[in-house]
Order: sequence, then structure tokens, then C-alpha cells
Amino acid sequence: MRELLDPTRSPSVTARPVGHLLEFLAPGLVHGLGNSVFAVRGGAHVLGKAGTSTARTREVVLEAAERTEHLLDVMRHLTAGGDQDKRPAGLLMRRLVDVLKVPLRDRGLRVSFHQGSHRSPVSVDAGRLTRSVCEAVLGVAQAMPTGVEALLRLDLIDEARGATTFSIDVEAQPTFLPFPLDLAPIAAQIGAAIDCDGGVVREVESERLVVRVG
Repeated sequence: MRELLDPTRSPSVTARPVGHLLEFLAPGLVHGLGNSVFAVRGGAHVLGKAGTSTARTREVVLEAAERTEHLLDVMRHLTAGGDQDKRPAGLLMRRLVDVLKVPLRDRGLRVSFHQGSHRSPVSVDAGRLTRSVCEAVLGVAQAMPTGVEALLRLDLIDEARGATTFSIDVEAQPTFLPFPLDLAPIAAQIGAAIDCDGGVVREVESERLVVRVG
């Protein structure tokens, strides 16, 4: 375990491209939007039939609209500059994990989210946290050996005013033997990628990263 970057340093204000993150999330965004379109279209057909109850159909359409709003939020947070929007960290990470499920599944990986922090929800910079989580998850996914199946467990460890700490743990699936994994080589790469958003890799072990944002 070691600290990679000085957590007291001031974050860089240099803008950076996020096209690679949009490309990474694209399968999840397309999947979610497709489901919403299917639900709205199905609701429209139901409403067009005489004698049908509209209450449940209205609920389905509203749920689809809400899911679409969440997806648009992820895209907006990903591309926005810092200090644009404040949201609870747990809510942001939960919605982001829903989008991450599809692109990670395509790599043979699963993802789960656990909110270990018991502090009252603190609003954080949505763009900075979203980009930092995406960079960290992408870096870990790219470091995984080819052909293995594993679970990436995201934990929201701590919410403090102005900062959020989360961890990523890699757990081999029961049907696979434990595989060698060393996240240290890519930890510095992840740290450099999230530096613009005030992020820092605080700890790194063979199968675990701890990241602080803010």
C-alpha cells in the first residue's frame, strides 16, 4: 500500500478531453436509451387501444422519462467543467454504476456499488466525481487479464465537505481460480488522468484502489 500523489497539492485547471470516456460508456448509454424508447413506444400503443387503463401505462412512461433524465445527467456531468452542478455522491455513483454495467459486461466483468459512508449526504461536484470514477474504472478494466471474469466492487468510503473517497476492489468470480493482478503500474496513469478534477490515488494494493476526489 502506498500513496501515489500528494493529497495536499492544488488540482490542475487544465482541461482534458473526455472522448475516450464517452466511448467507454457508449454501450451503456445506448442500451439505457433504447430501453426508454421501447417503453415509451409501447406505452403509446397501449394508450391507443380503446378501453385500456391509463394509470399503469402513465407510470411506465414516467419511469422511462426518469431513466432517460439520469442518462442525460451522466453525459452532462461527464462533459461539463468543474463547479457546474452539485449532487450527493452516493446518488451520482449509483446512477453511474447502472450505465457502467453494460460496457463492463462486454469485457466479462460485473460491477456493484456499496455505500459504506454513514455521513449525511454531501453535495459534491458532479462532473469531477463522474469523470474520476469513469477514469478509475476504465483503468482497472483495462488492467484485467484477458478472458477472466471478475466483480469490480465500488465502495463510497467517506463523504466529507468538499471531498469524496471511494475504492475499487477486484474480486474473482467463484468459477475462476484467483488470478495475478497488480494495479500499481496503472495507478499512476489513473492518478494523472484524474488530476485535472482534483482527484488523487490515495492507496494502491494488488487488487484495490482508493481514490479521493476534491
